[in-house]
Amino acid sequence: MQPKNLHQGSVIALTVLFMSFLLIGLVGAAYMLSSQLRITSLGGDYLQATYNAESALELSLYQLKHRREGFEATTSLSDSTPGKSPKNTIDAEIQYRLTPATKTIDIPLDAGSKKLALYFEDSRGELQNLRTMPGLSISLTAKGTANKTGKCAEVNLVGVTKEIPPGRTNKEFESISSEIACNVPTKLANIIDENPRTYTVSSTTATYPFGQFIQDHDSILLLMNGSSNDNHIALEVQGVNSTNTIASPSRSVIATGSYGSVVIRKFIELSQDQLPDLFSRVLVQ
Repeated sequence: MQPKNLHQGSVIALTVLFMSFLLIGLVGAAYMLSSQLRITSLGGDYLQATYNAESALELSLYQLKHRREGFEATTSLSDSTPGKSPKNTIDAEIQYRLTPATKTIDIPLDAGSKKLALYFEDSRGELQNLRTMPGLSISLTAKGTANKTGKCAEVNLVGVTKEIPPGRTNKEFESISSEIACNVPTKLANIIDENPRTYTVSSTTATYPFGQFIQDHDSILLLMNGSSNDNHIALEVQGVNSTNTIASPSRSVIATGSYGSVVIRKFIELSQDQLPDLFSRVLVQ
């Protein structure tokens, strides 16, 4: 009888051992399948979130291409199921203005040119010009080497006439220019185009102060040209606050795409006269 009991005990032990291995195998397979499904799901979410971020970026770049300098906007699109939080969102923000704390900006010219919008569109889409900003003062300093003298940079104003000139049917674009001395702070409004010319609006022939040009024109751009590789323009802005500011020499786009638990952000920062670089920085959360 004892050998038979031993045989039965061995069968039970082998059965338990087999069932244990089978159970471990099933649990392991289930875990691997669950992990694979989770990875596949995250991969799908990542692709959709990437597509959403790219779409937000493209929408912003399209707006920048077809809108004037100084334009800011916020784009928000979402696809959600009623009663559930949105899982498919597109958001983008175009930032173009100086911050209230910014008082001085150094702009490298490097024998090239830069432009700066002297107006912007507010949240209502209305143009705001320098003459509507009381207390705002802009000074320019053309920086060269420490002992450099003479004229360092050329500055230009380009704008559209505020009123229809006498005898005309449409507003016109005009520009004036002048050179500024090296390392000498100069108020923008005090610069004078010394070539006598006829004011389009008043039909008066005289030298044209930049301050008068600002009063006579809308949508004004400040263009700055350097004469050597070491030239910089120091732009000093006074009287800037949250409701009284001008556009920044650089613009930025923050694009966000999300799907499920994946959030992807793309960020581009570039100067006003630089084309967008689509190979932007990408942040994944």
